Amino acid sequence: MISKRRNIRGVEGQGKRKRQRLVLNQLAWLLVNNRKGVIEAFRDAGFEVDDDASPKKLKLILRKAVLRLKEKRSPKAKALIRNISALILIEQKDKTEEFANFFNRKKDKNVADADSDSDSDEDKKGDEKKKGDFLKDNADSIAQIGTAIFGGLFNRGGNEQVDSQMQTYQNQQFDNQPKKSKTGLIIGIGVGAIAVIGLTAFLIRRSRN
Repeated sequence: MISKRRNIRGVEGQGKRKRQRLVLNQLAWLLVNNRKGVIEAFRDAGFEVDDDASPKKLKLILRKAVLRLKEKRSPKAKALIRNISALILIEQKDKTEEFANFFNRKKDKNVADADSDSDSDEDKKGDEKKKGDFLKDNADSIAQIGTAIFGGLFNRGGNEQVDSQMQTYQNQQFDNQPKKSKTGLIIGIGVGAIAVIGLTAFLIRRSRN
């Protein structure tokens, strides 16, 4: 009986590690190939990031946020992990065009008619509702991805994996090879939420303005 329980735990542990590797691989792809979207996600969470911030710099800030969250409560760090997790899910669901400006709240400067302000306000409200609905409808998956990011970047092995994968994707850019990463992450998500110091409980909440 005890042996059977240990076997079950072993399988569950392997599944968790596999999901974590998939998430970290997709995180590396995102940092290299959707840097603009990542920067917008950082700013939405309250982080000041330069337009020319490198993938390495972005990953370093994200890892520091993970370490800060481990030490104490940090709303900004939690929001950042949630935002990056949402971007990963959007990529995996092939909804990059539909949610191209998911975290971009800038108004269109080319609109010059008299109703531009009201139109922008209406568009902004619509975008915020769309964003909130997506976060709510996909709360469980976003929570699990966030937990995998948290656990992965907290340990040395996961951190090195992201560095290695980022280098691979950067080399692919130089070699003009296909950059799309299809890791089968969606299949791996949904097996069950993984709780880490209450992170999941926070990530399943709706986005706060």
